[in-house]
Amino acid sequence: MKAAVAAVNVIGRDPGMGFVPPVHCLVHDTTGSVAHRVPRPGTRVVDNPVGVATNAPYLDWHLTNLGNFLGVSA
Repeated sequence: MKAAVAAVNVIGRDPGMGFVPPVHCLVHDTTGSVAHRVPRPGTRVVDNPVGVATNAPYLDWHLTNLGNFLGVSA
């Protein structure tokens, strides 16, 4: 699945802001796997273990930050 997602061309448009916003793309398959297309310098496709779309910063930052709150309770 990751290879198929990486092969898709994503074309952005400038919505009048002077730049093309980065497009994060999440793809779920029937097995429950989730691939996250990350618009870094050189697009990467990574596994997304939580299956939730993120925006900036990158997914790996969000996963690290999420880990900081494991075990925290009210």
